[in-house]
Formats: sequence, C-alpha cells, structure tokens
Amino acid sequence: MKNLLRKNLYIIGGTVILAIGVEYFVYPLHILAGGSAGIAVALYPLFHIDQTLMANLIVLGFLILGYFILGRDFFFSSVLSSIVFTVLTTVLSPYVQAPQISEAMSAFYAGLLSGAGVGLVMKAGGSTGGTDVPELILHKITGLKVSTVALLVEGSIVLLGIFSYGLEAALTGLICVMVSSYTMDRILTMNGAPSKSVQIVSDSYREISQAIQQETGRGVTLIPAAGGYQGTPRQVLLVVVANNQYGTLIDLVNRIDPHAFVITTDATDMHGEGFTYPSAE
Repeated sequence: MKNLLRKNLYIIGGTVILAIGVEYFVYPLHILAGGSAGIAVALYPLFHIDQTLMANLIVLGFLILGYFILGRDFFFSSVLSSIVFTVLTTVLSPYVQAPQISEAMSAFYAGLLSGAGVGLVMKAGGSTGGTDVPELILHKITGLKVSTVALLVEGSIVLLGIFSYGLEAALTGLICVMVSSYTMDRILTMNGAPSKSVQIVSDSYREISQAIQQETGRGVTLIPAAGGYQGTPRQVLLVVVANNQYGTLIDLVNRIDPHAFVITTDATDMHGEGFTYPSAE
C-alpha cells in the first residue's frame, strides 16, 4: 500500500511539474518542445486552436488509442498522469502570462521542468502518455528500436515546427529538448552514486587487486578470460570506484604495471555496499 501511494505521489508530483513547465514556458512563447505540447505549438499557426486545448485532445486521444492497440497495462500506467496533466493545464491556462525573458531562456526552463516532471513519472514506473503512444505503436509494427522510433517522431515535430515558425524557432526548441533529456536522465539516476567501472587486464593482477583494496577500499572481482588470438588464459579485474577515486586507481595500476590494458566506462547508477550505504567493515 505504501509503495502504491509513493508511486502515485511521484506520478502526480512529476505531472504537476511538467504541466507548470508547459503552461508557463512552452505555450506563451511558442517553444517547439517535444511531445504533445510540441505538436500543439507546431500546429497553432495552421489551425489557430488554443495550444492547451490541442495538447489535451492529443493526450486523451493517444491514451484511448493506446488502450486499444497497446493494451490495458499501458493504459493504466498512463491514465493518472494524463488526467492530472489535462485538468491542471486547463485550470492554469487562463491565468498564465508570457514570462519577460528571452525565448532561449524560456526554452531552457521549459526543458528543465518538463525533464524533471517526466523523469519523476518514469521513476515511478508510469508514463505521461502523449507521443509515447505513437512511438510504441510504430515500434510494435516495424520492429525498430524504441529510441529510433522516438527520434523519428520527435524529428517530425521539429520539421513541422520549421514549416510553421522557421529554422530559428526550431533551433530554440532544440535547447528545450536537450535540457529536458539531460534533466530526465539525472532524475532517473539521482539515487545512485556516479562512478567509474574499470576493467583491467594485467599479468600482475594479484598485486593490482591487493593495491586497489588497500588504497581505495574497493572490492575487486576476478573474471576468468582468454585471449582471442592464442587462447591464453587471463584474469580480468573488475572494480567500480567513485569518480574522485579514479585518479588514484589509474596511478596505482600504472605504478605496478605500466603496460596494463585498462577499459573505463561511466557507471551512473551504483547501489550497494560502499556506494549507497557504508561498507560492512
């Protein structure tokens, strides 16, 4: 029961933030954002239908379409956010005045708020509906990756925006889309500890493993491997360190074996002992 309440609070809170961002920063200055709001803005010069009304009709229309094509699970994951969004934007719309800031700044804050809002909804396992529906339908029909389909759908909105407002407005809209994407990613990974995942191949793996544990306090995993050319058995060290420990790790590896082969990747969402709670030792 508590988990359901927490999930619904995340969805409602995220949708409120999204609605505020759209009503106060997207619609007044006609920012070509993504999603249903972006479609409403792009269509406004062609049909002169109120942007809030247009976006809400799109959201509810896609929600119904999603029920019949994508099924009940998608419908129920989207219905709460869709209803809160349409009700709140309808209530806010008569009281909103265009902010006295540049279009670029409006695009930035629109992206910041919409990214945070969508991120919270997604973190709770929900969906804001909108253009998620055509993207998932096209994915189901074509078999293309969701990310590819999303790029095609959002790209179509930008092209429509260029036709309606011109290239400069579309480029301003990209600020909103980029900031929204970055903010959403940060929200989705905010409970983790940004870290580095490092794989080390060296004949001196025992010495390096011992030094890592002594000098950084991090555990090390040994992964049996073999060379692809001669099939020589090797041991690969896998270690995850906090960002501020990465320099220390590289220094000790170079000190022990300057010829060690090192692969480093970003690990943006680490959980567990030593990261999200203290080491047992």
